[in-house]
Amino acid sequence: MINYVIARLAEDSNIPEAFPLVALQGAQLPAVVVQLVSTEPIDTHDQLSTVDEHTVEVTVLNDSPSQAWSDSERMERFKQQHRK
Repeated sequence: MINYVIARLAEDSNIPEAFPLVALQGAQLPAVVVQLVSTEPIDTHDQLSTVDEHTVEVTVLNDSPSQAWSDSERMERFKQQHRK
């Protein structure tokens, strides 16, 4: 799931770097950190889940709070476009 989110960010956004879990020291800003927060199976009444619901946390890093806020708004639009 993390690799999927990072790949979509690399294809569709202006964020130059996305990192799983932790941003590397000295990373170019702006950047995002992607972390899988939870996974819940969606079971039916008569069988186990073949589809899971994932919750992903995206942290935006930038040089100033106003730039980070602008980037977080862009990430929100990105999320709405790629929601499955």
